[in-house]
Amino acid sequence: MTGAIREASAAGAFGIGIIPETLLIDGVAPLQADGPIAEAAALLHDRDLLHVAGLGEVQADAVIRLLRLLSLDAAVRRRRGGPERIWAEDGHASLILEQLDCERLFAREEGEVPDPESTDIDALTFL
Repeated sequence: MTGAIREASAAGAFGIGIIPETLLIDGVAPLQADGPIAEAAALLHDRDLLHVAGLGEVQADAVIRLLRLLSLDAAVRRRRGGPERIWAEDGHASLILEQLDCERLFAREEGEVPDPESTDIDALTFL
């Protein structure tokens, strides 16, 4: 996995936007939304991730830490504040994670009205 990231990013900066159906590379165009890409998008989205970015060469240790984070139980991950907060404590500087706004999503699930000036789509506009 580390080799694939290095080859794809050429040790430069990269960004991967995550929506439930597919991945967006550097916010430009969605990848083909089937097979492994769709599965990866669903897995990352189910783990409350919105965006993953890399700066420079991604170290093997960063990939190992990311895989550990992805393997956490959802309740544990959310109790610890979500993937972004966990990454700030346990992650690696060569990767940057941005998470979904879980509080807003949970409020919506419970029937509370979200802030009218902020939507899930707004979170994707930076991509």
